[in-house]
Amino acid sequence: MRSKISQLEEALAGTFDDHHAFLCRQIIAHIDFCDQTIAELTQEIIEGLGDFGPANAILCSIPG
Repeated sequence: MRSKISQLEEALAGTFDDHHAFLCRQIIAHIDFCDQTIAELTQEIIEGLGDFGPANAILCSIPG
């Protein structure tokens, strides 16, 4: 990467205006929503396993 420092600097030079900030906030909000949804679905699956929770833990411990 050191040989491309000048190219990287050129690529990073520019403006970051309100529109870019708006888009970044939207993307971050969407990522947060997806993370929350995954957490809720994971909890629902764990609760749905019921008595199979210990068996699932053993299965998940198998590599590969």
